[in-house]
Amino acid sequence: MNKTFNIKTRDRSISKKKGVEFSQITNHWLFKLSAIGVSFVFLYSVFNSVVITI
Repeated sequence: MNKTFNIKTRDRSISKKKGVEFSQITNHWLFKLSAIGVSFVFLYSVFNSVVITI
């Protein structure tokens, strides 16, 4: 029985795992919800500052 190992496939899977960590975080629903919340707070503060100056 000869066992062969495909080293190229293994190297690609290891290199993919290193670069995908941030992508996996940004696809999470909790990250998306918090990003919407932060952008809402930012837009609300900008809107209030514009209303005060007018």
